[in-house]
Amino acid sequence: MIRVAIVEDEPYARKELKRLLATMPFETALIGEAESISMAVDMLNENPKPDLLFLDIQLSDGLSFEIFNRIDLNIPIIFTTAFDQFTLQAFQHLSIDYLLKPIEPDLLLKAFEKYKTLRSSNSPSPLDYKELAKYLNTAKPIEYKLRFVGRVGNRLLTMLAEDIAYAVVTSDGILLRSNRSKDLLLDQSLDQLEKQLNPNHFFRINRHMIVQITSIQKVEKYSLTQWMLILSPEYHERVLVSRARNTDFLNWMDS
Repeated sequence: MIRVAIVEDEPYARKELKRLLATMPFETALIGEAESISMAVDMLNENPKPDLLFLDIQLSDGLSFEIFNRIDLNIPIIFTTAFDQFTLQAFQHLSIDYLLKPIEPDLLLKAFEKYKTLRSSNSPSPLDYKELAKYLNTAKPIEYKLRFVGRVGNRLLTMLAEDIAYAVVTSDGILLRSNRSKDLLLDQSLDQLEKQLNPNHFFRINRHMIVQITSIQKVEKYSLTQWMLILSPEYHERVLVSRARNTDFLNWMDS
């Protein structure tokens, strides 16, 4: 039995993590939940120590690293975050797991396997969370692109990131569509583009499309498990949010 606690301020994300934990091929018991720094400190001080802590980096009242300044923690932690704004190499260097939301079941399983290896080790290395917090608090934040250069026929033109209504995969490249300028074609992958756009404003709804929050005119129920978007400018095909991304899409819309 692995006793786990969750510190996560987003109800949808917390619910999804509990669902994923129930699918793991070993028994877990949830012994505590918190949604803020102060609640997390109280939970960890007043309850039995968990074997494993899931800790969201960005909480409603600040970065969760503040917890390390209030209490001493010497338990394994799996960090989670919705935005890839932190240095993954630092987590790997310090043998601390890091999961980017939405959490993939296979990556969660690998994190548990890493935890079990750590627990079964005769002399596990200490995990210095204060060192990690210090490093990440001084790390240079990620800078998202402000403009993109793309093709319009035989010409190259620019489009500001803030003017992108949506980006969609086509046979000719990534199409950037805007209400303010001509469409551009980018010679890169949607995966690459996703990392260059601010996730506060842009969301990848499926394998083929990224949308900006201001382009969404209406969200309609398409089926029991899927949402359909009405965009501006209008897109010529039905725009559906992937079923696997429903929860995260709702979180993003409500953030």
